[in-house]
Amino acid sequence: MATKTKTRRWIPCQSYDLEAMESWLEEMARCGWRLEQVGCFGCTAAFAAAAPQAVRYRLTSAMDADTFGTEAWLGPSEESRCLYAAYGWEYVAKRGPFYIYRTRDPAAREVDTDPHTQALVLRSLHRRARESLLTLVLLFFLVYPLTLNWWEILRTLWQHAPAAFLLYLILFLWITGFSLARARHYRCLCRQLEAGQSLDHGIPWRPRARRYRLVSALHLGLLAACLAVAVWLRLG
Repeated sequence: MATKTKTRRWIPCQSYDLEAMESWLEEMARCGWRLEQVGCFGCTAAFAAAAPQAVRYRLTSAMDADTFGTEAWLGPSEESRCLYAAYGWEYVAKRGPFYIYRTRDPAAREVDTDPHTQALVLRSLHRRARESLLTLVLLFFLVYPLTLNWWEILRTLWQHAPAAFLLYLILFLWITGFSLARARHYRCLCRQLEAGQSLDHGIPWRPRARRYRLVSALHLGLLAACLAVAVWLRLG
């Protein structure tokens, strides 16, 4: 019977949950699976079979890269890779705004040794999360009403299809809540690091995974329902 050499798994945590992601990858390594790549939407990860071993994974901010340039897709610069390699760390993949590094050397120094410096980097991600939330609110309450007669569209939808109106409103609130949760998570990490406390790289990831799967299922359900309503309104 052939031994399975490749596998693909759903990632069990949000893209901004550094601690849970690192903990999950390290457990996969102990189970004999080495990370090969992260899917283009950041939802899945591909692994190759390997000897079970203790491997440390660390996520570092990719904010120094040009978000709209090739470096955002290809990973960190050659200079950055060489710098990390000098300390025993190998670049593996990118997920969301983070690069993923790993090392098999138990003596390799940590990627981020100063919590205060790491907090400064995460502060930029926190600002970007707040800007994303502000953009979403401005689009809904200012840009759309000025350019698309948004309030008239919503009023007509409420009059003729109140269920669809409520569904779209729930979806907007849901997306807003996700943006708030991301900004809040970054803020908590920043405060933790600014207090001189390092991140917990071995945090139990399973409780967070259950919550993440529930949230993901609800999110997909809302999107599917909105799509179904949109098709129904179009055909109706």
